[in-house]
Amino acid sequence: MKIPGVDMPVEIIIDVAGEKKPFKHFFSAVGYANVDYTYTEPTKKMYEYLSSFHNHFKYIRLHNILTAHGKGDYYLLYHGMDYGDPPGSQKYAGGGDCVVSIDEEGNLKFDWTVVDKVYDILMEHGIRPIVETVYMPRCLQKGKEEWFVPKDFNLWNKVLREFVLHLQDRYGKEEVEKWYFEIWNEPDNHSLWVGNPETFFALYDYMEDAIHSVNPNIKVGGPAVKQWEGAVKIYRAFLEHCARGLNYCTGKFGTRVDFISVHCKGGWPDRYNPSTEVMFDSLKVYMDILKEYPEFEGIEFFNDESDVVWKGNQGIWKES
Repeated sequence: MKIPGVDMPVEIIIDVAGEKKPFKHFFSAVGYANVDYTYTEPTKKMYEYLSSFHNHFKYIRLHNILTAHGKGDYYLLYHGMDYGDPPGSQKYAGGGDCVVSIDEEGNLKFDWTVVDKVYDILMEHGIRPIVETVYMPRCLQKGKEEWFVPKDFNLWNKVLREFVLHLQDRYGKEEVEKWYFEIWNEPDNHSLWVGNPETFFALYDYMEDAIHSVNPNIKVGGPAVKQWEGAVKIYRAFLEHCARGLNYCTGKFGTRVDFISVHCKGGWPDRYNPSTEVMFDSLKVYMDILKEYPEFEGIEFFNDESDVVWKGNQGIWKES
């Protein structure tokens, strides 16, 4: 066998008479950045492909369902912005999100048009969402610098209650019970939370309370952190908080968590990566910490962003 770029021939021997072991499909989900891509023609073709083969992907993970802008891939094509006009930006007139708003009397208003459009496509193709309750709708943000923290956690709680009630009304209670609801996406991206994650814990407590008050059978979890020391710090603190910390919503101790999620990838494009060792060594750190908490024995554990490398979508030339 000749491999391009390798001068020496490579011999591969396959012993078909040896012991056979079944291949366990431990991967069952894929994802992409922005829910607003879902209803564009290229992405709809992707769904046709994803659902066309036997035992196809069962779940898909998408960003921005609560801050969808309803403009498809407009911001990507014309402004080079993957996430549209993101919550902390407010760069373009008429940009931003269209799902949640507050009227002049201070009442929450909801437009589920884009949400329905996205999840209808998933349901049509037999694929369920891992729902990230991310990012913070513009009308709820504490401020321009802390756009990821709500100005009122009770409003955040109410938004999530209405969100789940709508999903159950449209898709049925039994269907939504098969979905996963994940708090945020990579809270370690925010230096405030790396330094002091208490408002992140409050965000989770009010989310968990909201969703389980509607349906206690729905699966809720997190923290969806990356693979570096700041992320490990939040991860450990999150487990401690859920196990025995003060619940900011209920005033009791401990918060229910149904699954644990992290983001460990094969490395970085400016180093000698990708590497399975980089990914699995990082996962081992998280799994070893999890073992320190017998309260969570047997809990579902996800690596729900496991790309070949970080920033792989940008191309290695941008890192050179």
